[in-house]
Amino acid sequence: MKYTNTLADTKDKLNYEYHKGKTKEETTELLGLCYNDIHTDVWMYRISYQVSFFRKNYLNLYFAKNRIHGIELKRLRTS
Repeated sequence: MKYTNTLADTKDKLNYEYHKGKTKEETTELLGLCYNDIHTDVWMYRISYQVSFFRKNYLNLYFAKNRIHGIELKRLRTS
């Protein structure tokens, strides 16, 4: 969880493709489990490059056969 907080506070654009092919256990060690369920195939992490109440950035990780096969960055806006 400590790394995830650092990830959320960083201003550097990180290359998330590095995580492709990692197992759920490796992902948990790197990013933490947060509120994700170990048995689901879609995990979501909130990331943010700047403080904003209206824009929230999310990292979605999609698993197949216990390995990450898809990575998606989403920006959600609240009104």
